[in-house]
Amino acid sequence: MDEQEEASGTAIPARPDDTRQAITLSLERYYASALKRPLAFRPPLMDLATTPRNFIFWWKLLNYVFDLPDPSLFPALGPFSRDEARVLQRFVHSSEQLATSRLINHPVKWQLRGGQGVDSEGYIDRPDDELMRGALTLFRQVYVGAEPASFGVVKNILARRARSRGEAGTEALRQIGMWAQAHSDLEPRATPNDR
Repeated sequence: MDEQEEASGTAIPARPDDTRQAITLSLERYYASALKRPLAFRPPLMDLATTPRNFIFWWKLLNYVFDLPDPSLFPALGPFSRDEARVLQRFVHSSEQLATSRLINHPVKWQLRGGQGVDSEGYIDRPDDELMRGALTLFRQVYVGAEPASFGVVKNILARRARSRGEAGTEALRQIGMWAQAHSDLEPRATPNDR
């Protein structure tokens, strides 16, 4: 991940005989504000990350948009039934595998080289397709509601357990609601152009 948060340059006239003045540009990446904010908590599973700096990058973006609570402070809700524990363990295992994936740990790098017409080129440095497919399969398991150990299934198990605690489960329900809202906000929405 490139630490530089600002880019500047000069617009050069397209033709040598162009008498218009050049424009100096100063640009800031759209997510630079998020990267300047310190995280309020240590990201979960960061100890498994092969590139902690990139792991923090993604958590800073998530936290900037959603202001999520510290997962390590989530109230204890166990014991769980054998079936519930199996689902929760599978979710945690998939999350741990994602934390070690090259998709999450790959350096974030975008480059755009300017030029005239076809001389312009953009480039995104990313893991190869096979690694992407593997990580996206894991991501689908924890993200898509139809999967047996998805976030939605885990959220329902935790919410059911929190509601059974009455007043003692109020804080857990509040935090579950925050994470559920973030999950919902990340889901793609159909737009009129999708027809």
